[in-house]
Amino acid sequence: MGYELLFRWCYRISSKIIYCKQAINIYRLFNFKLFKYLFLINLLALFNYQTFANELIISKFNNRIKLIDKYGNNFFINENYILKNGDFINSLDKNSYLIFNDIKICLGLNSSLKFKEIFNKKNVIFIEHLKGSIFINQRTNHKIKIKIKIFKNLISNFKHKIYTNIFDKNKFILQSFSKINFIQENKKSINLEKNITYLFSDILKKTKIVNISEDPLFKECESKEKKIQLNEQKKFKCVPRGSELVCGYR
Repeated sequence: MGYELLFRWCYRISSKIIYCKQAINIYRLFNFKLFKYLFLINLLALFNYQTFANELIISKFNNRIKLIDKYGNNFFINENYILKNGDFINSLDKNSYLIFNDIKICLGLNSSLKFKEIFNKKNVIFIEHLKGSIFINQRTNHKIKIKIKIFKNLISNFKHKIYTNIFDKNKFILQSFSKINFIQENKKSINLEKNITYLFSDILKKTKIVNISEDPLFKECESKEKKIQLNEQKKFKCVPRGSELVCGYR
């Protein structure tokens, strides 16, 4: 009975076939039932932990966040929800955040993103930023790597933090906190500098944003505290000044 149970559990986890065969061989060596069952219980607990350790489980959230899954089910995020491929999330009339696996994603009011692909075995998450502003704050040297798609552009290889704001049709700003790889419409990758603000409007270029630190999302989501106040929102606006476009929070 115990052998059959172990066999079924092992072969549910295709990536651990070699270890399963080794475990089964060890199990056969035990002659006493007590040792067999103790060995079986510990082994199944280990497999169960490794199977679910990489799932993206929401541990905390602030303010209501609407979620639509790939099947069209519509509900509000709750703690212990497991994020899945195709999940679309949208903040409402307040700034919000969710925390999972030591990663905090903050959303400005009426902001949205989609979890395009979640590769648990490769520890890679593809996020598509669709509307508004987001701030991602994760532990330095985190094993999970996040890639962000905005329009037809791809942002990758950032460490710890990143801030993006879609403020107009086909226009966004990006605040780097580390060196970043940026690919525009499947073209050659560009290495962006650390602690620089960039403006994208047809092309990506360095810019100065007036009072960028005044954005509550920028200010508050840098904190690692789980309780943050995100109920105010300053407006981001760009106005032409001569041949330049001047942007800032007002």
